[in-house]
Amino acid sequence: MPSSLGTIEVSPEFVQKRMAIERAKVYRPKAIQHGRDYQRKTPNKPRPKTGSRRNKPKQYRQYRYEQKGSHDRSLKGPLAWKKNELTEAMYVAVLTEEQIQEIEKAMREFIASEQHEGYISQTTFRLPILGPILRQRSNEVHNKHGIVIVRGLVPAHYTPKEFIIIHAGISSWIGSKRGIQTGNASNPEERHVVLHITDHNIQEIRKTDPDRFVAPANTTVSMPFHTDTGDIISLAYRQLSQTGGGVRIASAWTIYNELLKKYPKVIKTMEKPYPWDMVGNIPDRAFHGLLHETVDFCGRQITMMIERRPFYGDEKCQRLKDLPDLTPAQERALRVVQKIAEEVCTPISIEAGDIVFINNRAVLHARSSYVDHSPDPASKRQATRLVIRDAEYGWAIPKVLEPRFKGIYGSTERPEDERWEFRPFAWGTGAQHG
Repeated sequence: MPSSLGTIEVSPEFVQKRMAIERAKVYRPKAIQHGRDYQRKTPNKPRPKTGSRRNKPKQYRQYRYEQKGSHDRSLKGPLAWKKNELTEAMYVAVLTEEQIQEIEKAMREFIASEQHEGYISQTTFRLPILGPILRQRSNEVHNKHGIVIVRGLVPAHYTPKEFIIIHAGISSWIGSKRGIQTGNASNPEERHVVLHITDHNIQEIRKTDPDRFVAPANTTVSMPFHTDTGDIISLAYRQLSQTGGGVRIASAWTIYNELLKKYPKVIKTMEKPYPWDMVGNIPDRAFHGLLHETVDFCGRQITMMIERRPFYGDEKCQRLKDLPDLTPAQERALRVVQKIAEEVCTPISIEAGDIVFINNRAVLHARSSYVDHSPDPASKRQATRLVIRDAEYGWAIPKVLEPRFKGIYGSTERPEDERWEFRPFAWGTGAQHG
């Protein structure tokens, strides 16, 4: 029968073929549905690689691991020096007579300006000859050996105030920002930027104040391997002891590499939060680990923080009672770090007049007990300490440590807010370290 207008006559054979095609689409095997049918001419689109290395920042890809294929997490570079690799010629800078004269001229000009000591900087302590050399040394203490000693000054040629100004002036070329070394920076009386390291005869102090806590740095006892809080620790030695008082340093990066090889579980423990008693600081407690990893323009960096007093307290400075004790694993981690530090450390020679700069985030330091020449304060071992940070070479600050670093380097709004003491005084609670 002829079809009417608007309709098409369809044969039974056409209908059967069409139904077969539709059935093939519905029941097509899974592999074919995904486009792997050899009959398809269009190539498959590659899947996006979410979370792959191509989506990571270039710096991260370059420095996350030295060899990603083998997951090698060891630290490499000049900061990972071993016991016999660090020589005095690598970190001691001996001043020439011309450089010493330039330092003395800058010191006299600053004193003549009658400015507050908080204004000491590269601008006000001008060193056109020595300054560029010190900037190179700043790079070395941050990114090479982790230690620099400026040698050649004779402390007897300067008054205590002049020597401290020289110390601060030279330090301003190594680190552009000085830090507050006591905890309650909201109190103008506690914004000390200069701390004195000397014996204050703890027995005499406790005759009048039996409960007075004195920091170990203000005694003659030995101090195990530790770090302070801050970027660079600067120590200027005015007088040495009669015997003892030797200083040893150990690369935190070498310690980390040894932990990777022998004690990998200790690293996991150190990365987890420890309960810190901040001993008079504000806030009075903190919860963060002993190991912190950062990545910046210089590459991957490990910051190691090792102290004892925040975890064990002192007879005259009890730990906060509501803080939990360390777990056995956390205590073991501290012991293991001390053990490795003793194995990989190297002694450094100190002379009167030396100004020592230590990368506190990459180098641990220790001091042996000592005996002074006499009880006379002028004959005692004396050093002044500054804590500095450099705008150019300073390492990135781990986020969890930002409150602590802000308390050190961001507590003063004006140079006049810094408190400078030119005579030794005993300090204890409230000090950021020691």
